[in-house]
Amino acid sequence: QLCVNTFGGFQCVTVVCPDVKNATYIKTSPMRCERNPCMSGDKVCNQAPNSISFHFLAVVSNMSAPRILFRVSAARVLGDTLRFGLGGGRGRGHFSVQRS
Repeated sequence: QLCVNTFGGFQCVTVVCPDVKNATYIKTSPMRCERNPCMSGDKVCNQAPNSISFHFLAVVSNMSAPRILFRVSAARVLGDTLRFGLGGGRGRGHFSVQRS
């Protein structure tokens, strides 16, 4: 369980590895899940992410925008695909992911 500062309080979150069709994940650290090996020839499993990392940020109210809150990078390997997703903002579209 991870507890995040909410500026005057806190909110605790339990990170759970996601359910993905034809792939299973194991928690390898409090904030990371890695895919179990796929069966030979299982194309759907092989296309599922190798790992999923969770990051939480406390964001203050009335913050001016645009502002970079978080930057992440990964080593590129020929043939790899990097996919980033963002959850939060209560579906209001306040946040976005940009390639730099």
